[in-house]
Amino acid sequence: MFNKKIKFFELILFMCLLFTSFACKNNSTSPTDEYGYVPLLEKDVEYIQDASKQVKNIILILGDGMGANQVKVTEMVIGENRSLDLRKLTSVGQIKTSCLDNYVTDSAAAATAYATGVKTVYERAGKDKDGNDLKTILDYCHENGKMTAVVTDKALSDATPLAFTAHLNNRYKEPLTIAPQQIKSNVDIMLGSGANKFKANQSLMEEYGYDFVETKEALMNLKSNKYIGAFSNLNKMMEASIYPTLPEMAQKALSTLKTCDKGFFLFVESGQIDNYCGDGNIQKMAEKVVTLDRVLRISMNFAKENPDTLIIVLADHETGGLVIKDGTPDKTWFTEETRYHTPVNVPVYSYGMNSNEFNGKTIENTEVFDIMFRLMGFQK
Repeated sequence: MFNKKIKFFELILFMCLLFTSFACKNNSTSPTDEYGYVPLLEKDVEYIQDASKQVKNIILILGDGMGANQVKVTEMVIGENRSLDLRKLTSVGQIKTSCLDNYVTDSAAAATAYATGVKTVYERAGKDKDGNDLKTILDYCHENGKMTAVVTDKALSDATPLAFTAHLNNRYKEPLTIAPQQIKSNVDIMLGSGANKFKANQSLMEEYGYDFVETKEALMNLKSNKYIGAFSNLNKMMEASIYPTLPEMAQKALSTLKTCDKGFFLFVESGQIDNYCGDGNIQKMAEKVVTLDRVLRISMNFAKENPDTLIIVLADHETGGLVIKDGTPDKTWFTEETRYHTPVNVPVYSYGMNSNEFNGKTIENTEVFDIMFRLMGFQK
């Protein structure tokens, strides 16, 4: 009898341990997948799809050069055992990418359309066709008490972040004016490469209340709500552990922005997709699409905890004329002779509050600004 009781209690103990283990595995507050990123939460959220309701936070994620086939080929490269969160989003539309004077746009004009709602001429950033400065979505956010951030894995002076933070008639001219303009823009957080350009303007950063960091450790330990992180040059930035990755920068920015009661606008660019399409490097291109997808995962987890958030994922243009062929993806799948930009429509994926505003539609790139502006309840 005594031995039977011991066996009975052993069975109960084993079942309790098994249940505890299962519960911990499925209810951990910070689980990570095999790549070290927090998986999507299992419980879905019924997001409000009512355009009369104001969106509090917008996260705009841009894959430079990322057309629909860049996404499809990435899934082929990473294999059947992995999938992109991007392809799980059910709200999908298309964007026309042309600029004002060219059917094939460049990144500066394309980003200006997103940032300001105005089509401008080739290689122009933050200005209209007549050279007038344009107000950006970040400017309107500041006027309405929201925080703002621009994050990129390229130089902060590069075309796409430039259009959100400065005004130039030509992106390649007057380079010494870029960092001072960006500092004076008063964007709360700017993270990317190009340390030397900001170090040369240290006193101006101090005047405008910025803390400045150059390493991952310094960034992660930063307690400030207004800062610039510039991490060496483009080639070294993602190759050394002392510099943060794009998902790490996005996560840090989110941890700061979420403290703002009135909400925020976060722009994140995975810019090197374009570079590797230009090089014809399928493998590296796919790695950078996966990097964007990790930023999306972080953003979706935030949105599930903060359902008044809208996430938009898009591209400024497609690069390389990538097509799907038989066999293993390689350089020959890029059909544009110089592997430069093409005029094809690019996909727009959305998730969260009022995400159906983009679903099934083909829109001009300027309409992205118009939709964001309206959904945030701004007035001109």
